[in-house]
Amino acid sequence: MKKIVLLFLIFCTGCQLLPDSGILNSLFPFAAGFDAGEKCPHLCWLGINPGVTTEVQAKAILAASSQIRPIPLPPTDKLLMRWGPQNFNDVDHVVEIYFEKGLVKTINFTGVPYKLGDFVKLMGQPDKIRISVVRSRFDAAYLVFYSSRRVMIDVTDSTGLEPEDSVGSLYLNSDFDKIPPSIWGPDQPWPGYGDLKN
Repeated sequence: MKKIVLLFLIFCTGCQLLPDSGILNSLFPFAAGFDAGEKCPHLCWLGINPGVTTEVQAKAILAASSQIRPIPLPPTDKLLMRWGPQNFNDVDHVVEIYFEKGLVKTINFTGVPYKLGDFVKLMGQPDKIRISVVRSRFDAAYLVFYSSRRVMIDVTDSTGLEPEDSVGSLYLNSDFDKIPPSIWGPDQPWPGYGDLKN
């Protein structure tokens, strides 16, 4: 009995020492690379915290990662790369990192194979949305916001928002408050899932 109690205590102590990202990655496999723990007031990616991580630190993290393939660009204020969370066994994502005043300003992802529900599991309920009807396809495009985390998610679906809806783009530490309402419509409180076009 003493051995069982001792093993249990060792197991519990080990659990408490796990980093937030390790716990998140075990609960939500999609989140490999993302961290929404206490050390990341914004959503972090590969340890890069937009608005906090310096350009030098970010470039060192990316250079050491086996998940990154740089896309050559002429000298600019951004990096463009492909990210393969499973070492490129799956379809990789295009990632843009923008720098400003020596810090990572924003990180934008396109081609992400994630679902809206994945982010709700990771970060909880969003706080607001904007809706735009895409007339040519009769779809509605939704911008879903986590304002306090400065995260914006772009979802297009003709039937309203559901957990299984595919994410088109993901923006970390974005200037979404500067997007003109004339393009997307005004901010609305997050109403939950369902048909939001009416």
